[in-house]
Amino acid sequence: MQARQAKLVLCVRWRAETKVEAIRVDDEAPGTQVARGSVVVTVRGLRIEAEEVRITWLSEGEDLVLWAEDVKLFRQRRGQPYETKGLAMLTMANDQVSFFQ
Repeated sequence: MQARQAKLVLCVRWRAETKVEAIRVDDEAPGTQVARGSVVVTVRGLRIEAEEVRITWLSEGEDLVLWAEDVKLFRQRRGQPYETKGLAMLTMANDQVSFFQ
């Protein structure tokens, strides 16, 4: 996915599988990181490219929630491959994706 800004909520157990590349990464609060500038975040098969990504780490559960605005490109390769461009907003909770034009 390519977007201007994204928020990602993950279970802390996924931290070892998460790779964050950015010009700057700050610990904003306990359990919250903010990556700014040419950000690339990968978690298993999910790849997010954005100018800013806020990551919140949950202490329990297995949640993965993604929220993004001004989405330039979203591509899904699982099941039925799908691609869309120019969305106002996108949300994903585990494997359920919702698009907003």
